Amino acid sequence: MALTAYNLGMGHLEDLRKLTELQGGNADSWADVSAHMHLLSQEKWYQQTRYGFALGLEAKKYVENVQAYYEILVWMDTREHPLIMTSNSRTKPVPAL
Repeated sequence: MALTAYNLGMGHLEDLRKLTELQGGNADSWADVSAHMHLLSQEKWYQQTRYGFALGLEAKKYVENVQAYYEILVWMDTREHPLIMTSNSRTKPVPAL
């Protein structure tokens, strides 16, 4: 939710959470909120909001990209690599292959 507020704006996030509730979703659940992000760019729905039109799908893609990058970083941190020091030998790197 914080990444969405950063990218989309806090006002649009609040609009989105209200639209999610109107559609029967849980405004505190990222899964529900992200499923309704497209509504912010549809005239029928954004006219009912305080802050109006927003590119919700772009914000959704931004959050997905940040999550994917985080998963890559976690993977890189947990895998064994010849140029990365192992947890057993913090004083010297593992020789390259």
